[in-house]
Amino acid sequence: MVQRYRFGTKTADFVFCRKCGVMPFVLSKIEGKTFAGVNINTSDKEYNTNHIKRVSFSGESIEERMERRKRSWIGRVTGNMDGLL
Repeated sequence: MVQRYRFGTKTADFVFCRKCGVMPFVLSKIEGKTFAGVNINTSDKEYNTNHIKRVSFSGESIEERMERRKRSWIGRVTGNMDGLL
């Protein structure tokens, strides 16, 4: 069982496991299309994350945020997301 949560900007649905509290993915509807970000820490596969830099999105406008998501999130999300969005 999962539960979604929307933070202050209400531009994305963060999906949490009700049992353990882990957030495996986040969804955002942009211009009628669903985009997703995946928490690779919830995968069984190991990834090399040494190249990833910490970034602060503080001060980012909503328009900048949505453009960043369109560029860097998964843009080909399929399936029934009606219950999550």
